[in-house]
Amino acid sequence: MKKLLSNSVLISALMASTFMLAGCEKEMDSTDLMSSSTSAAKAAAETAQSIMVDINVNAPAIDAEGSWKFDNVSAAAYFTGGTAQSRNATAQSQKCTFLNGGVLEAKSFGKNNVVVPITTVPVVPKTAWTLTSTGDGATNSDVTVDITIAGQSVVVNKGRAKYSFTLLDDEGNPRISDLKVMVTGQEDIIDPAFAVEVGDEANNCLADVLYSANAGTFGRATDALLTDMTMGEIIAQNAFSSTSACGNASVAKLDQLDYSLPAGAYTVTVTGTVKGNAGMASTPFAVTQTVTVGKCE
Repeated sequence: MKKLLSNSVLISALMASTFMLAGCEKEMDSTDLMSSSTSAAKAAAETAQSIMVDINVNAPAIDAEGSWKFDNVSAAAYFTGGTAQSRNATAQSQKCTFLNGGVLEAKSFGKNNVVVPITTVPVVPKTAWTLTSTGDGATNSDVTVDITIAGQSVVVNKGRAKYSFTLLDDEGNPRISDLKVMVTGQEDIIDPAFAVEVGDEANNCLADVLYSANAGTFGRATDALLTDMTMGEIIAQNAFSSTSACGNASVAKLDQLDYSLPAGAYTVTVTGTVKGNAGMASTPFAVTQTVTVGKCE
């Protein structure tokens, strides 16, 4: 009788162990399946990133009267349509027309952002230019350099794209590093000070910022990247209609750089690295712009 009872207990214990092992195997299979599904979803998504570096150099024009400085704000008032930034950009691109006189031209910044002159009457020479010093320009002139950096990220999953312009990582630190500004004949500026401006609905919506991917594109989904549009227009292409154009836009602005330069031609080069976003590797960039001090070109 004791032997029969012992065998019964042993059989019950073996059956319980079998059920427990089966349950563990099922739980492990479920966990592995979830992990596999997550990995597959990540593998299906493709990412890409582009960089914009905008270099705005305010250099004087020099003639027999002296040195002249361009007033971009006054010049922008000669245009209508588009956004405040696109009007400023249009005025800046035609500063030589304002200096020498002539007919202003319209400029398009995407489908719904067209800037046109308020009149077809030619502007007179030196319009929106101010005489800052008299003389033949033999001495140095004050030149200012303003630099703005932005980065566009896109995640494409099953043909659906999501765009953003964040420049901060998950800890709130800037994704920009190793900055250097080089001007011909001047000492290099290493790690210049800059601040990341994050857009918001109330006080600082950056949806009107014009974005041009002039510093390179990187990643597997580069065909999905957009350029030569405002940030708001790009974010509006999101598959997720609730995305805020203001809250998903940001730019990095370097503190204004001041130089004292004699008349001549100069190159301004900006280099740096943008830390990868959405699993991408960090990407270096370099942009060079030529400027002439003394002549309007």
